[in-house]
Amino acid sequence: MPRPQATALLFLVFLPFEAMAEGTAATDGCWMHLFSRPQYHGTLETYSGPTYGSFALRGKGSLLLGPRAQLQAYADADRRRPRLMLEPGTRIADLPAAGLQNHARSFELSCQAPRS
Repeated sequence: MPRPQATALLFLVFLPFEAMAEGTAATDGCWMHLFSRPQYHGTLETYSGPTYGSFALRGKGSLLLGPRAQLQAYADADRRRPRLMLEPGTRIADLPAAGLQNHARSFELSCQAPRS
């Protein structure tokens, strides 16, 4: 007697990057996504603004900023030496190729007013 064949269905759902943020950051556009690999692949870290903290771009592959998120990166952990400012909506698909991996030890993610 033949054995029944098991059938598996796989559903893929593709969401825009903006939909990957959680909570109010997703609805108000104030977020930052850091991916471990270039081209927005690998492990995802999400920061909801406004916030600040320590981080290193070293070891990160790509970055996305929400439409209201502005990123100020600092060369020191105390946020006293500004190094880099990224405007809302910035997308950097390959941080190593852009030469940005060694630019920051701390950051401030601020939220810009919505455009009317």
